Amino acid sequence: MAVRPPVPEQANPRILHTALFAGALFMAPVTVLVRVLFPVIDMPQAISGLRIAALVVMVTQAIVVRAFRNRISPLDPRGNEDAWWNAHLPAALTIWALGEGVAVLGSVFFFLAGDVLMLAMIAGGLLLLLLSRPSRLMAT
Repeated sequence: MAVRPPVPEQANPRILHTALFAGALFMAPVTVLVRVLFPVIDMPQAISGLRIAALVVMVTQAIVVRAFRNRISPLDPRGNEDAWWNAHLPAALTIWALGEGVAVLGSVFFFLAGDVLMLAMIAGGLLLLLLSRPSRLMAT
């Protein structure tokens, strides 16, 4: 009789969220400092295009996050947390990935353009990650 391999445990969502948040949080200051201290790239013609791209990305992010956030229902006080995460982890990961992606893209855009709007893009991504932490997703 063949022995079944053990079923892998689900990754801890708190660890996944922390890893995504830390990646975006550490990348942003590094790229900003490199841009401020060593402005080797100067693309004044690209600023308007990057601004438009940043606004489109932020609006799209807001729409997609709202759509995925509406799919997440709060954890019932008597509910099983593992079952809740099994049902809602894909939506939560999508929201977290969007937050990190926007923060990283804002860092790259700031590095290229040095524009203040790109700092708002970084802040928006980090704020999304902060406001969508696992405990808050389960509560609301």
